[in-house]
Formats: sequence, C-alpha cells, structure tokens
Amino acid sequence: MNSGFSRSVLPPSSSSGYATDSDVFDEDHLPSHNNSQYSHYTPAISHSNVVDWARSVHLEASTVSARSQARMKEFEMHTQNFIQLVSTWTESQASREENLQSWQDRVLETFDQAKIDVQKIEQTVASLEFQVIALNDMIMSMKKNQEQTNKSIALIAAKMDKVLFKAVSNSKSPDSKLQPILLYDDDETLLSDSENSQSRLSDIHSRRLLPSSPGPFDLNDFVENL
Repeated sequence: MNSGFSRSVLPPSSSSGYATDSDVFDEDHLPSHNNSQYSHYTPAISHSNVVDWARSVHLEASTVSARSQARMKEFEMHTQNFIQLVSTWTESQASREENLQSWQDRVLETFDQAKIDVQKIEQTVASLEFQVIALNDMIMSMKKNQEQTNKSIALIAAKMDKVLFKAVSNSKSPDSKLQPILLYDDDETLLSDSENSQSRLSDIHSRRLLPSSPGPFDLNDFVENL
C-alpha cells in the first residue's frame, strides 16, 4: 500500500533505531532539528500528513475491498457456472443412460420377437414337410391305384377282345349259328337275330372299331364309337 510517506524518514528511537507511534504522535518527544545526529532525516511529519495518510490507507482499503468483492462476485459467478455445468452434465448423463436403457430394451424386445418369428417359421417348415410327406404318400397311393386300374382295364379289354373275336369268327362260319350278343343300335333296339348281327358287325368293321382279322383290341376306339 502507498501510504504517502516512508517510516524510514522518521528519526530512530533509543531502543530500535526507528520511531515509535509515540514518537510520531507526541510532538513533545519529537527530536530537535538542531541535533547533528538527525541531520540526514527530513523534518518530522505534521498531524495533517497523518490524516492524509490515514485517508489514503482508507481509500486503498476501500479499493482493495471493492476488488475483493468483485473477485468474490466473479468467483461466485464461476462457481454458479460450474454448478450449472455439472447439473447439465448430470442431466445429460441421466438422459444418455435413459436412452441407453431404452435402446437395450428395444434390442431385447426385437430379439425376443425374432426368436418367436424363428419358432413360427420352424413350425411352418415342419408342417410343410409333413404335408409334403402326406402328398408323396397320396401320389404313391394314386400311382398304385392307377396301376391297378390299368391292370383291370387291360384284363377287361382282353376279355372283350376274346369275346368279340369269337363273335366275329362265328359270324364268318357258314355252318355255325351266331348266338345273340348284346349290341345296341342307334334306336336302342336289341339285335338278336343272325342277319341283324352280321349287319351290325359289318358296320363295326367299316368304321374300323374292330379289326377285320384277329389282332390287338383298342378299348379306347371301341368306347368312343359305341
């Protein structure tokens, strides 16, 4: 602090070499200026100088106090900013943790749903495999039935071929009598005599439903032209 003067200009006391408070404020104890021991010192300060010094000290103290208060306010502002920053960071951290937890929940939910979907797909695949097996069994059964049907049709065709071949042979023999056969004309009248039977057989030969000579019999052509 600048007090306006230095204590080094005061004459020393008998004990310490510097003036005491009593030396400064007690004019009766001020040293004489004629003493050669103090000839190198400045004249003693007056009461007005002390008052000015006190005012200067008070002003400087007020300035220091004002600066201190400003520093305290600045420190308080920085402290509030720091508290606000910590509060904001805490809220952000809580928000991030909440978002992370929500994201984890969504991931787990999606994973659980995916497992359920996979199970449904596996069940669907198993059902399709069962249906394919059942379809294969049905196809095999149909093939067996078709083979059996083909065998039955072939057996029936062979028997009809023999019957018709015998009928044709009997119709060509002059000595044999043609037995009545169950052949129906367009007007659904039964042909039972030999002449009508012979005419009917000739008509069948002309439409090539029956071979004119013994040979294989085509059941499909025969059925289509009945």
